[in-house]
Amino acid sequence: MKKLKSYASMCLFIVCMVFVSACGNSATIVTEDGTAKVSKDGEEVSIKSEDGEATIKSSDDNKNVKIESKDKDGNSSTSEFSESGKVPDDLPKHIPLPDKAKVTSSIKSNSEGNTTIIIVFSVETKMDELHTLYSDYLKDKGYLETTDMMGDDFIMASGTLDESTFSMVAAKNDPEADNIEATITWVEKTAK
Repeated sequence: MKKLKSYASMCLFIVCMVFVSACGNSATIVTEDGTAKVSKDGEEVSIKSEDGEATIKSSDDNKNVKIESKDKDGNSSTSEFSESGKVPDDLPKHIPLPDKAKVTSSIKSNSEGNTTIIIVFSVETKMDELHTLYSDYLKDKGYLETTDMMGDDFIMASGTLDESTFSMVAAKNDPEADNIEATITWVEKTAK
């Protein structure tokens, strides 16, 4: 039921964004689940309802979007989506990226006592070289509960360390080429 409400909320958000973009600076949307007031101020859209509020901000170059929300109980979350090609500053410096990796997108989220950073990158390298980089990283840093798998066209490496988890999944788009697409996910429990 919670997922259904989240889906309904997402649909309401999309409808509101389209409505505000097309029709002006504010609107009130009424559904059987309640009422949401939507307003637009430049590159910022605000949504308020009895369940909470959210603000969506877009950067001037439209490569970054930040969503800040607070539910009716005062619990807040922040998510930042980026196509700037940069690694979020909060990613621990000890997490390696291959030389010549091209970051294509990233997500940074703070919610429910966790910080999550997801980075998507592509790199021209051999699968075994990328596997060695992350296999060695997990061992050298002392990660526990590790998973370390490699096939002809995929790699999976993950583990836990203190209050954080790390995973890296990579795959080849073309079995004949050395272009690899990879995703790193790092989660740290920030509140007890």
